[in-house]
Amino acid sequence: PTQRQKWLPAAVEGSTLLALVLDCGDSLLKSPSCAVGGKMETDSLYLDGRARAVTGSTLADFLIVPVEVGDTLLLAVVDAGRDGVTIGIETGQLGLNGAGQAPVEFSGVQVPSGSTLSTGNVVETMKMADDLFRIGHAGLCVGIGRAALEASTAHVSGVNDELCREQSVQWMLADMATETEAARLLTWYAASRTAPSEMREAAPMARLLAADAAVRGSRSAVQIFGPAGNERGSGIERLYRDAKAMEIYHGAVEVQRLAVAGELLPRLVKDINP
Repeated sequence: PTQRQKWLPAAVEGSTLLALVLDCGDSLLKSPSCAVGGKMETDSLYLDGRARAVTGSTLADFLIVPVEVGDTLLLAVVDAGRDGVTIGIETGQLGLNGAGQAPVEFSGVQVPSGSTLSTGNVVETMKMADDLFRIGHAGLCVGIGRAALEASTAHVSGVNDELCREQSVQWMLADMATETEAARLLTWYAASRTAPSEMREAAPMARLLAADAAVRGSRSAVQIFGPAGNERGSGIERLYRDAKAMEIYHGAVEVQRLAVAGELLPRLVKDINP
């Protein structure tokens, strides 16, 4: 209760920003995993490690850090400005610029005992967090797809009849609307699941379908707008870039396919969850 009162109200209000420190590594087939190790000395936990790309790290007030201590997994809450915490510079990327993504390094960072979260089964908690992240990312992808559809529909409706009557354009709009709505409904379904076993299958499905729909929809939007859609500052090319980045970060679409397959074939597919 004390920890909930300390961090949750400000986080819910948005006055305090939190970032989850996980490392996706260089492999498309690697699920986000723990990047930080720790050791206990007297009443304090000391952290060492580096995560290469942490979303929100340059904006966060506190970092939620999964920590491996021997064979045990703990969760620590660390002030982003604490001694020993180094947050790198956000570099220019294809998409998701402005998301505060940068490397984070911990060098002998001391975590007081009161800042270590007691979560019971931490491994199960991390799996649940991964599923919630998948649903959140699916929602972002649905938003990208919806923005592409609305911009494209408004553009086609506002120009001469020639573009509006073009059957290929009509088909692109129909596909965008169908795929975006399907992704929205599956995302809603995944978010409505209460049992972890139900969410574990639905969450990667939603993440996968929504990312695919966002990429196809935003690509079609660029085609519909023509040269104007390819111009920086138009907003259309940004949708395409952000959609493509959403296929990669926090578990690439290949990881989502493995997660779904793992639920269908649990004895044959290796568990890729953290």
